[in-house]
Amino acid sequence: MDSTASIHRASKRSQRRAEDAVRTRHSQVPTIITICLVAAALACAEAPQPEPEPDPVVNQQLNVKFPKVPHDFEVATNSGNQLELSVRSGIEKDGVAKTGKMWVTVDERSDFGIDLVGIMQGQKDEYLALEGGAFSGSQQLGTPSGVGYYSRGQFDENGARQEETRVHLVHPTENRLVTFFYRYPAGEDSGERVQELLVWVGELEPAESLETEGSSDAEDGTDAADSAD
Repeated sequence: MDSTASIHRASKRSQRRAEDAVRTRHSQVPTIITICLVAAALACAEAPQPEPEPDPVVNQQLNVKFPKVPHDFEVATNSGNQLELSVRSGIEKDGVAKTGKMWVTVDERSDFGIDLVGIMQGQKDEYLALEGGAFSGSQQLGTPSGVGYYSRGQFDENGARQEETRVHLVHPTENRLVTFFYRYPAGEDSGERVQELLVWVGELEPAESLETEGSSDAEDGTDAADSAD
């Protein structure tokens, strides 16, 4: 009897230990789930969020599009045949507010070749004709739109010394002269300023694709034929 009772008690103890172990495991599950959820939330909060893609800057009259503009700049004017950028408010360089403006012009279509070399050769005289004008030089450069020419000079404007960089090239899909300008206070950062303008030049795209222009021409031809009939 004693032996049977001992075995029974031992069995009861084993059963209770097993039940306690099961309850312990079950009680740990919510804690584990909570820890995983907190860790996932922290990971999402710490992960850097990508910056939204900016809206492209488009000017139909000039037939130009820029997927983005240089980092320190924003659109100041985009109306008709005027497209101008200015330095964003709050941008500083060496503790001083950074200033400057960029703009682009596009000439009317030409029935003849555009003489970029001749245009560059005339830049020196244009700069020297300005008040206090000085010419810093020009050179050929490669752009995504083709060969271009860059020139730089200085002059006085409203009592302050200004520097201006220009880039001339042919429109990527039309026989039109495109000229980029960047005017800023003359200083020791000419190289950096030139690079900023070249960034904008590199973003140049036509507002209308060649496919769109081709389809428009085809439609015009069909309409003309229909009218003739």
